[in-house]
Amino acid sequence: MSQPSDEVVDLSEYPVLLSVRQVAEILGCSLPSAKRRIYRRDLAYVKDGRHVRVPREALHRYLQDRFVPAQGGPT
Repeated sequence: MSQPSDEVVDLSEYPVLLSVRQVAEILGCSLPSAKRRIYRRDLAYVKDGRHVRVPREALHRYLQDRFVPAQGGPT
């Protein structure tokens, strides 16, 4: 599992359809946590037989929907 990071991830470096492992890597979470987010339908996904893939754009929307802007500090 990847360690959480403050680095910005460039999603364009990833394929259009992401594996569950890639989703976990990008989110900095465990594989079971990524699977829960998918199967709870927090993240849109494509299922082809036994393969589950998350569209890169769906992950981008997921992250945008959860973005919390910083509040201004003391002036």
